[in-house]
Amino acid sequence: MRVLRSKIVSLLAILLFAGYYAGSTLFPHAHIYGGIKIIHSHPYSGNSSTPGHSHSSAEFQLIKIFNSLVLATFLSIALERIYRSIVTPVTSRIVTKINNYHNNCLSLRAPPIVF
Repeated sequence: MRVLRSKIVSLLAILLFAGYYAGSTLFPHAHIYGGIKIIHSHPYSGNSSTPGHSHSSAEFQLIKIFNSLVLATFLSIALERIYRSIVTPVTSRIVTKINNYHNNCLSLRAPPIVF
C-alpha cells in the first residue's frame, strides 16, 4: 500500500510539474501595467500582442510571487548541487586526513587511577 501511494504521489508531482512547465513556456504574452511591461505565460485566448484578457494588481502580485518561488527553488537546487560537488569532497578529504593522523598516533595519556 505504501509503495502504491508513493508511486501515485510521484506521478501526480510529475504531472503537476509538466502542466506548470507547459503553461509557463507555451503561452507567453505581455501586459502593460502602470507603464511597466510584464511578460508572463499561461493559457489564454488571443495572440501574443493582444492577449484578450487583463489581470488585476493582485493577480500581478501573485504572478510575481510564483516567479520568485520558481527562481528561489531553482537557485536552492543549483546551490545544493554545487555544494555537494565542490565542498563535500574537499571536507571529506580533510576529515579523512585528520582521522588517519589520529589513528596513527600513539596515545600518551596515562591510564586512569583506581582507588
